Amino acid sequence: MGKQLAFGFKGTLFSIFIWLIIVFSIILAITYKVEISSIFDKTRIPEVISRIFSEIYPSKAFIGNTGEVRINKGAANQYFVEGKVNKETVLFLVDTGATNTVLTLKDAAKAGINVEKLNFRNPINTANGINYSATILVNYLEIGNIQLNDFKILVLQDGLFNSLLGMDFISKLSKFEVENNVLLLKK
Repeated sequence: MGKQLAFGFKGTLFSIFIWLIIVFSIILAITYKVEISSIFDKTRIPEVISRIFSEIYPSKAFIGNTGEVRINKGAANQYFVEGKVNKETVLFLVDTGATNTVLTLKDAAKAGINVEKLNFRNPINTANGINYSATILVNYLEIGNIQLNDFKILVLQDGLFNSLLGMDFISKLSKFEVENNVLLLKK
């Protein structure tokens, strides 16, 4: 009898709490069975998985049910998104104050650009003053399901911490808006 009461009052409360969660979960599943079954519809599974990953990693864009690219706001109240430059993943800060899309030297090298041969002769005004850039043409720039081919990008010589997704990319979109802390992009 001593072993049966080993958990005591706290153990009994914990057991009751677990059973309440189980019962509540069953009631919730029955109430929302249509919505839950639509989540597990074979055509929506990739969307659900993509959306879950974007909640865990805000820079992972996901494609909404209307085809728009959805980017969650990050912890610093900024929109970061992983894109592809020449098949290589690059993390971009979406910057509506940047006229051009700009790669850091490191990201340019990662994307297969021979940075040793770049001519940094173009002066550019930045938030940190005047810097110098080189213009390159990349095979493609891809954000979610949006792909632009033969796209001109600037490579900044130094002083840039993150690559920037600028207005030259954004202006080619049919949709660019923020809704409930989610940035929506559509080609």
